[in-house]
Amino acid sequence: PTPFFDASSAQTTFGLSYAGVSSKQQFGAAGAENYKIMGFGIGVGYRKGITDELAWDLRFDLFPTFGTVKGTSILAVSDPLSTNAEYQAYKTDKFNVIVFGGPNLNIVTTRLRSSANTAPATATNPDGLAKQTSEYTNFFYGAQAGAQAGIALSETTSIAPFLMLTPQWGKISSNTAAGQQSKSLPQSMMTSLGAQFFLSTGFSVSVVSQSAPAITVDGVQYESFKNMLISLNFIF
Repeated sequence: PTPFFDASSAQTTFGLSYAGVSSKQQFGAAGAENYKIMGFGIGVGYRKGITDELAWDLRFDLFPTFGTVKGTSILAVSDPLSTNAEYQAYKTDKFNVIVFGGPNLNIVTTRLRSSANTAPATATNPDGLAKQTSEYTNFFYGAQAGAQAGIALSETTSIAPFLMLTPQWGKISSNTAAGQQSKSLPQSMMTSLGAQFFLSTGFSVSVVSQSAPAITVDGVQYESFKNMLISLNFIF
C-alpha cells in the first residue's frame, strides 16, 4: 500500500479514527462559550486505477462526537461521503504528485441537552431545573479539490502530505424550544492539511487538521471551528 498507483491498482481501506473538534456555541444568555468535543469514527474507502495516470476513489465515514460544557451535553454525528477523480501528474520510483477533485455530501445531526429554570420549584428540585433538548440537522454539499505528494522513504515505507480545499453550501434545520426552523447556509470553505504514513504491512497512519471560518446566517454568527483527525487504516 503506497500513495502511488497504476492501471492494475485496486485498494480497499478500512479506517478507525479519533476526532477532536473545537469551536464556540451559545449556551444560554451568558454568551458564546469555547467548547471541545471528541469522538471516534469508522470509514471505508476504495480506489481503482483506470490507467497509469488516472484513478477514481470513493470514501464513506461515520463520526459520532460528544462532550459537555456549562451543563449542556453535546452529541453530534457526521456522515461524510465523497468521490474523486485522480490524476497522477508525475511519477518516479521514489516520488509522485497526484491532483484530485470531486463532489461530496455530509449530513451532521447535533443534539444539545441542557438544564433551564423552567420547572416548578420543589423540595427535591429547589432551583426548578428542567431538561431541554435542542436538535439540529445540517445538510452540506459541495466539492473538494487538492493535491498529494507521495515520497518513498525506504523500500517498505512512504509518506504522502496533502492539501485539500472543500467549498460547501448547505441547509440547517432546527427543533428547539422556540419551534422548528430551516435556513439556507451560505458558501463556506474548509481547509484540510495533513499527511499519511504508509507501511508495507498494510497499515497506514494519517493526521489531518481541518478548519473553517465563521459564517453569518440571518444576522446570527456561526463560529469558526477546528478539527484534528487521527486515523489508523488497514489497506488490502
